[in-house]
Amino acid sequence: MEQKSKPPRIKIISVGNMKVGKSCLIKKYCEKNRSVSNYIPTIGVDYGVKATTTKFNGGRISEVKIDFFDFSGEHDRPPTLSILTSVSQSTC
Repeated sequence: MEQKSKPPRIKIISVGNMKVGKSCLIKKYCEKNRSVSNYIPTIGVDYGVKATTTKFNGGRISEVKIDFFDFSGEHDRPPTLSILTSVSQSTC
């Protein structure tokens, strides 16, 4: 029996100033039917995932999973090196 391989994962890390819409944009993309009507600050890091299809070189169409890591925009809580390292190792 042929074993199906896991789809490749793409990791996107969102960092920037607070109240600019990073979390809203990610939630809109990952959860099509969800709207964000009031501002709730991200504390630490939030996570979202979206499965989609893409065309690779050679015309092959394949499923990919996109992992979003949304970091707080508050300057007193910048992402630490240990968090970024765990993100980079999380799906290897």
